Amino acid sequence: MTGVDDVVDETEDRPVLVGVIALVGVSLIVGLIVGVVALGGARVFGLNGGGGGGGGGAAVEPTLSLPPVTETPTSSGPLITLTPGDEGEGGEESAPTEPTEPTTTTTEAAEGEITLQVSMTTAGPMERIDVSGIYTGGDGAILTIQRFTDGSWNDIAANAAVSGELFSTYIALGRPGENRIRAIDPSADVTSNEVSVTIG
Repeated sequence: MTGVDDVVDETEDRPVLVGVIALVGVSLIVGLIVGVVALGGARVFGLNGGGGGGGGGAAVEPTLSLPPVTETPTSSGPLITLTPGDEGEGGEESAPTEPTEPTTTTTEAAEGEITLQVSMTTAGPMERIDVSGIYTGGDGAILTIQRFTDGSWNDIAANAAVSGELFSTYIALGRPGENRIRAIDPSADVTSNEVSVTIG
């Protein structure tokens, strides 16, 4: 009985190969069963595509029919529609009324005014401080940011372009203590409000 023992030993040495062969065999059997059931179902429901199949019904051809082309009649009258109330009583036109102007009052900001604000009023040395604001009527202007030192206003190396009357830039201050800053439009000699930032 050495022959049987050799076959058993070979299958024990190759369990992965035996598993793959079994998996392929089962897959083939399941595939054949599913295919036969699908073909049988197609014949029962008449989906086999042939005209003389087991469904017994005649094949229906898809059709598309277009109506005949005819010329559209042209109209000789005006091509507008009047809304009710456009005519006076008895079919006569009513007298035109004077349009009334709306009565709205608006308050506008003063032309040429710069309003300045900062993102923080207390910061560390050389910390980024965002500066922004509104320059009414100053669209397209280039503003200079200034700091008050030693009794006069001195330019900081920061400019801001005004777009849509809004501007924004940033500064970094190193001098400890209170720093007063403002924005100025040198071309129009218009200055903003002063803002105080404490560096410490």
